[in-house]
Amino acid sequence: MIKINFLILFLIFPILNAFAASFRIVGNEILIYGSIESDDASRFESFLNNNRIDEFQNYLISFNSNGGNLYEGMLIGNILREKGFESIVKETNVCYSACAIAFLGGTKKYVTNTGIGRNLEVGGKLGFHGYSVSNDSVILFNEAIQISRIMNAMILQYALEMEGIDIKILLELLSVNPSSIKIVKTPKEILGLGIKLIGTLPQTPQSWANIACTREVELRKPQTESTPTWRINKDSNSQTIYSLNQFHIYLINDIFPNDDQVREIMNELTSSDFIDIMTGIYSPKFPIKRIAIQRGAGMYYDYCYAIQTSYSTYTILVEISSNRKPLINSHGKLGVFADNATLW
Repeated sequence: MIKINFLILFLIFPILNAFAASFRIVGNEILIYGSIESDDASRFESFLNNNRIDEFQNYLISFNSNGGNLYEGMLIGNILREKGFESIVKETNVCYSACAIAFLGGTKKYVTNTGIGRNLEVGGKLGFHGYSVSNDSVILFNEAIQISRIMNAMILQYALEMEGIDIKILLELLSVNPSSIKIVKTPKEILGLGIKLIGTLPQTPQSWANIACTREVELRKPQTESTPTWRINKDSNSQTIYSLNQFHIYLINDIFPNDDQVREIMNELTSSDFIDIMTGIYSPKFPIKRIAIQRGAGMYYDYCYAIQTSYSTYTILVEISSNRKPLINSHGKLGVFADNATLW
């Protein structure tokens, strides 16, 4: 029992360590590099004060660290959150373990409120793993398990205070063996941690439309349905739309199939105006895909339109012979990639 208390105190009350992180200002960035060790959060705060850096200044916190003291990482993350500093891991840098926990504190400050401010360049190595408590073989198995649970509880409480973190995704990353590291590089992980991806993405896969529509159907599937992949698959009936005029015609026929009067009015609009009014999607890229959905068992939509723009991927679900408005959703730039696709 004494061992447990000692280790918990070690986590909560850091002990001064000669090997510590370094801080440097380069332009509008503050670099944090090297191992994150005991008392580094206090040193970081002193660094900010000594350089007269406060929450009203627009600094980006750039990490390059293999990790270190878990609790110090959480304290540094809290400083980022309190002061409204965004975090970033650049393409050539690494941010593992305690550093990755600190990175989650990245916060963007607006005039009246705050939001998520976590940035990752394509190729940057942001890595998580589970946390070991000690190499001391004297610690009994049940004591080690208890300490591990306390550590995970501390991390989850910390994550709940941040914005935009899917706790389920974080738990998956923390389940990795302490001797290994899981690099964040799939859409599921990036979106689950509320990260903005910066840089050039891989080439869009040929199956991007099926991927986007499958993701949308997954969101709308009946609760009793385990997987909706059978509703949209590689053999699903689809049409390719190459112009605004074609898009205009397809949408009118799908949304107003039995109302000749409304269709006549809608046909008088320019294709651009009609699409803006009906979808709110500006400057769609072509081709657009229109994919048939298997109806039934609680799914009442007939078609999914998959659309790309310069900023996002959109889906439109349409129900034929219905007064229901089309369901339009944005999936972001990563919407063309499968959830578990490796992006680099």
